[in-house]
Amino acid sequence: MNREEIINQWLLDISEGQWQLLNDQCNLVGDDGRHFATINLLQSRTLIMFPLHPSEQLESDGLQLKLLQLNSHPDVVGIAAFSLAEDNATIVLNFSVSDEALPATDLQAFWQSSLNLRNSLFEVLSR
Repeated sequence: MNREEIINQWLLDISEGQWQLLNDQCNLVGDDGRHFATINLLQSRTLIMFPLHPSEQLESDGLQLKLLQLNSHPDVVGIAAFSLAEDNATIVLNFSVSDEALPATDLQAFWQSSLNLRNSLFEVLSR
């Protein structure tokens, strides 16, 4: 299985068929209809983009500083890195997992780690 097939299987398992990558992209929408995240598969990395609600957006310089501070804690972010997209309204989580490593990665552990990263991110942003 290639990376897209593996991630599609993961998405199928956790969303009961609601979420699937199409052309290497998937928009995750919650039960309330709110856009939660976008997953983009690039050739050598994966991006998960979290849009910020206008009320959650900070001055971009302050937000950039907070993201840099978060990135300086490898115990929190591991091999991933957060950044602010050009629109100053989207936080990007950038990470790379090789295709060979994906089948060996436990789905629950992967998503728990992703949720922990997201929670750490929003904890830092709310300070």
